[in-house]
Amino acid sequence: ALARTLAIYTGRDPEIDDEAPNLEPLTFSVRLPVAEEAFKREIVENIIDTHKPAHTTYVLTFAG
Repeated sequence: ALARTLAIYTGRDPEIDDEAPNLEPLTFSVRLPVAEEAFKREIVENIIDTHKPAHTTYVLTFAG
């Protein structure tokens, strides 16, 4: 649901990774292939916070 909701908001598919060796336990990364200036970071974070498991954290990056 998270990937689909972010894709609807941004118009691009996000890259979500929870297996990268450099991530802390219970952490996942979200990479959006869009410019950060094109979207309100607060809205993106609210979408992620709403859909992520409560016990996890994330790293958000924009690459546009």
